[in-house]
Amino acid sequence: MPHRTLTSASGFVLLEALVAMSLVAGLGITACEVYQSLLLRYGKNQALRRDLALKADQYEIQTLGKGGVGELTRMSRGNGALPHTHRPITKGQQRNARKAGST
Repeated sequence: MPHRTLTSASGFVLLEALVAMSLVAGLGITACEVYQSLLLRYGKNQALRRDLALKADQYEIQTLGKGGVGELTRMSRGNGALPHTHRPITKGQQRNARKAGST
């Protein structure tokens, strides 16, 4: 029976290094594609928000031009929301505001 000598490999074999490099490259390419698609979607959303804000501004200008300055203040608050104040609101004030809003 012939005697075999065992050699210990200290490091990566070329095939292992190529597989590892291809995995890292694949992950990098995938990450770049996902990042680009997110940026594209973000840009489209920003453009839509700008268009909506512009249309809302144009509508408000038209409404103010037709009905005067006080027209928007006469619009009812459908949800009964209270205006923002820096002091606390008591339950009595909330009840009075709801009554005033319902008339």
